Amino acid sequence: MDQGIIETTGKLYRKALMLRNRTAYDASKRYNVNLLSATYFLNSSWQELASSKVTNCFANASFFITVVSGPDDDQPEHDRTRNDLYEAVH
Repeated sequence: MDQGIIETTGKLYRKALMLRNRTAYDASKRYNVNLLSATYFLNSSWQELASSKVTNCFANASFFITVVSGPDDDQPEHDRTRNDLYEAVH
C-alpha cells in the first residue's frame, strides 16, 4: 500500500482519538480506548480519506489498464467481456 495512504489514515485516526480525548477531558472524565472504539476510529479515518489519494496510489503502482475503444463499442459490456473471455481461452 502506498505510504501516503498509510500516513494520511494514521493522521486522521490520531485526530479522531485526540478529539475524543479532548471531549472526555472537557467533561472531566478519562477516556480509555478499547478495541471496538479503535476499530470505529480506523473506519471513520478510512471513510474520511480522499479518494484521490487512493487513485494516486494505484496510478503510481501502475495498476491502471488503458481502455482502447474498438469497432464493437456499440456491443453491450457483458457481451464484450464474454467474447474477450472466449477469445482468451481458445
